[in-house]
Amino acid sequence: MRACLLIALISATLSGCAHVSRIDVGPLTAFGEPPGQTDTQLYYLIRLDARGLPSGKLPPLALQLSKTKSPVPVDALTPDLAAQYLPRFVPPPQWPDTWKSKAREHPSFQGGGFYIGFDDSGLGFVSLCSHCHGGRQEPALCSADGSVCHVLPLTREQLRELTGPPDRIRKVREVTY
Repeated sequence: MRACLLIALISATLSGCAHVSRIDVGPLTAFGEPPGQTDTQLYYLIRLDARGLPSGKLPPLALQLSKTKSPVPVDALTPDLAAQYLPRFVPPPQWPDTWKSKAREHPSFQGGGFYIGFDDSGLGFVSLCSHCHGGRQEPALCSADGSVCHVLPLTREQLRELTGPPDRIRKVREVTY
């Protein structure tokens, strides 16, 4: 009986530590935390796992890769197009050689809070992050036609405006990058 009570106490304590909100909408995942002492979640990391998805199954979104040009629809992204806006991703020197060589197998691009990676079948992964890697970036996520754009971090309402209702909302303890 004591073991059951101890497990229940530990579970309750650990679940109380979950302060990161995770929203899943199809292949898109957003992570948010409340700034300071408020309860409002601000979503600072948005990831789209497009691996294996046909372009017709991608969410109807666009990326504001340049402040002076129109947003680029996600389903139009190619390595050549991404290279016009972002520098090629260079693996960090502290990565093991196996990770570095794997990262060089396919084109990927990073800058301004964006990471766009490709694989053998096309678009593989898109990430927008406003508070990653020790700095502050201002990537913008837009509707597919570019008529609505929001700079990260996004409120839950802004995220819903762009992606529609969530499939799942839950609390997690940490975010892996």
